[in-house]
Amino acid sequence: MPSPDGPPSIATDVGDDGLRRYGVEADGAAFEASPIAERYAEILEAAIVSGPLPGLLAYMAPAVIAILFYLGIRFRAPLPGSDRGHRQRLRGLRGGGSDPGAVAIETPKRRILLVINLLFWAGAEIQLRNLAIGLRKLGHDVTLVAVEDITSHAADLEKAGVKLQSLGARDRVGKLRALPALVRAARKAEIVHCTGWDASLWGRLAAIMARRPVVVTEHAGDRSLQVSKRGAPRSRMIAFHNRALDRATNATVVVSSAQPRQLEAEGVRPDSIVLIPNGVPVEELRDRAGNGCDRSALGIPPEATVIMHVARFAPPKCQAATLRLVARLRERFGDVRAVFVGDGETEDPVRRQAAGMGADWAVFLGSRDDVPALLRSADLAVLPSKAEGLPMSLIEAIAVGTPVVATDVGDVRWLLDVNGGGLCVAKEDEDAFAAACARVLADPGLHQRLREEGLARVGDFDAARMVERYSCLLEAAINSRPASSLRDELALES
Repeated sequence: MPSPDGPPSIATDVGDDGLRRYGVEADGAAFEASPIAERYAEILEAAIVSGPLPGLLAYMAPAVIAILFYLGIRFRAPLPGSDRGHRQRLRGLRGGGSDPGAVAIETPKRRILLVINLLFWAGAEIQLRNLAIGLRKLGHDVTLVAVEDITSHAADLEKAGVKLQSLGARDRVGKLRALPALVRAARKAEIVHCTGWDASLWGRLAAIMARRPVVVTEHAGDRSLQVSKRGAPRSRMIAFHNRALDRATNATVVVSSAQPRQLEAEGVRPDSIVLIPNGVPVEELRDRAGNGCDRSALGIPPEATVIMHVARFAPPKCQAATLRLVARLRERFGDVRAVFVGDGETEDPVRRQAAGMGADWAVFLGSRDDVPALLRSADLAVLPSKAEGLPMSLIEAIAVGTPVVATDVGDVRWLLDVNGGGLCVAKEDEDAFAAACARVLADPGLHQRLREEGLARVGDFDAARMVERYSCLLEAAINSRPASSLRDELALES
């Protein structure tokens, strides 16, 4: 079992009133004039901070809508096709068969709407891709709507039978105009699930208007890193909308045990927070990895040592630190190459830094669809991040047998303690990070032990188990069943 400092289970206690928003009386205090007036005051203050008048109006409008429709929840009709007396059937949750700890769940087939802002190549988006495909494999009817656009994963999703829709709304006003289309999509579903921001705003508003239960998954580990496209901080506005919409939210899923404190500070009810760690499709990744990729096709000699950093280019991912790391390792180990997989806002500055260092040993591959094979070809995967939840790239590296070194952020230490497969060091300590990487590279026995440990235990983070847990939670939300009743069945076995 995880240590007392780590997450003890997949589902935390959600309390008796945590998932009763629908068809059951609401807390009368929520409808008193004073709290409503206070909310309006917060809307105005936060919107003024956000910038120009168009931004103020675009932020105020959904907030006002949220309050009005929040009041309407009190009078919502029963969900069509829902049996409020239904008790979810769970069997074989604690082992059984040849797969100890596997989750076997019998649930009705449901119409599920998944909402995300932009579906592209990044950790939370890959997780949603895995969730959508997994829910389809369980027999659910799944529709995925991107508020902005879909730029990756479309082929995999369509092949699995997931229905896709892009609203093309790329600014605040456009998203407000697209809200009716999102409401229509919600009305066709039995439950709405939102991933990240802005989806957790617009998707929740649509669910409220359509009178559908809603579950949110939050991946962010540090609000200070969430800014608008113009660089303005969004933490206050996100916090306000969480506070305004929380009581209309059946459950908020976190992927890291470090996240609940942040959400509770924003007004999210502690008893509505559920922990479901990210999962990866282990067997699929291993099949795609094969024996690795052809290094020569990347311009890398077969005998070189490859340090791979798989992440979108963004400030918390610290690709510049990896450049400095590899420069140090080259002094001791000779021909060491830094390979970066991903793209994003900080890619150009890191490229310029590499050019300034004369780092012809740095390879920038951009977004790729052969990440498992690339990881399998690396000697070491690194992630010197300043903030994370539960990074999927680390789980993917471990799943294909590549040892990792990462910083102690989010649930990284817990992952490596529970699963093995790598070393964890304090964040922003580049000396310690370099020492840990050198230790793994210099000791073939340690390298092999980390590889074998990770391969043997990564099944706890298989996407199939993650999907079954989500399916169980979504079914509970549809039936207004407290998630606390699922706690024992959904506990992580490691």
